[in-house]
Amino acid sequence: MLIYLANQPGAVTAGQIARDMQIGSGGVANMLNILEKKGYVSRSMSLHDRRSVVVAISEEGREVVAEKRREVRNTTAAILSELGEADTRELVRIMGRLIEITDRRICAQESTDEKECT
Repeated sequence: MLIYLANQPGAVTAGQIARDMQIGSGGVANMLNILEKKGYVSRSMSLHDRRSVVVAISEEGREVVAEKRREVRNTTAAILSELGEADTRELVRIMGRLIEITDRRICAQESTDEKECT
């Protein structure tokens, strides 16, 4: 959820988080309570709708996300180094095919024109 919030241009409602992440409102509320206690997010009343609460990631939350991204990048680099150049190229080729297949399947589900997805 922190990564989701870090990628938003501004504050979002809990309802928007639930819809976008496909999580129930209770699960979102529980996670926000935990993140707020840790100081990673803040909640405030919406300026546009006083009935609504908006959530924003804090600077500390952004730092946590940045650190996790560094960890993933470093771990990935170490794994690829161990794989070697030939296996890494094969992995990239296979990942490219998986993306093509996934994109085509998503297009087919969303489109009424099958030719559009080839």
